[in-house]
Amino acid sequence: IDYHSYNDLVKTFNLPTPQFIKMDIEGMESIVLKSMTKVLEVDRPVIQLSVHDTIPHGVTCVYSQFPGFVPASRGGFDYNSFFSYHYLAFTLSGERVENIGGFNEYMLIPREKQYRG
Repeated sequence: IDYHSYNDLVKTFNLPTPQFIKMDIEGMESIVLKSMTKVLEVDRPVIQLSVHDTIPHGVTCVYSQFPGFVPASRGGFDYNSFFSYHYLAFTLSGERVENIGGFNEYMLIPREKQYRG
């Protein structure tokens, strides 16, 4: 597997500003999000995020050459910092949450894009 930073991919392929990002990369979200502060601060996409910061009971798979989840205490992205970027967090069932983590899927919506119908 070749690994590339988000910023390198945007530059190499001259990608447009994202409006929506779906991120499910088996625990490496904490690594990739560290390189995406401009996206969170300026581009402000809606993000569907799979969080894998714990291993569910019964899962025993181990990947070789796989960096996996890096906790914020060791330099990974702190998922709860989405709140400091003024994002709202929801589970896929629609429940608003104030803490992001575990083994779950989230929709992260910039506050200014929240539907107010």
